[in-house]
Amino acid sequence: MFPTMRHDMTPILTYIHDHLGDHLETQDLAHRMHVSQTTFILRFKQALGQTPYHYLVQTRLTEAAHRLRTTATTVGTIAHDCGYTSHSHFTHEFKRLIGMTPEDYRRQQAFQQTVATLPLVCALWAR
Repeated sequence: MFPTMRHDMTPILTYIHDHLGDHLETQDLAHRMHVSQTTFILRFKQALGQTPYHYLVQTRLTEAAHRLRTTATTVGTIAHDCGYTSHSHFTHEFKRLIGMTPEDYRRQQAFQQTVATLPLVCALWAR
């Protein structure tokens, strides 16, 4: 599931993925790994090439993007389920990382899916 790492981060990565909607603090994650916060951040960065905070933001937004593409769940619910207590903060972070608002992203993805199915529809009509 996760790449082989110098310091085995698999348990904490699994925990993060299983608790994306929870309030996760670096200090709490370090405690779960039985190391200091400084040691945890250092090992995490050595293993994954980014800080735990950046990994968490990226993972939350990746999950949010997936849900925006594949469900009709409201943006507010997706934001909450992915650990954001503020819709505006979620929108700001999403736009910063993805380049557009969640609503625009959902519309763009729906349009691309529609365009992708056009050849199939045309082929069925041609029969």
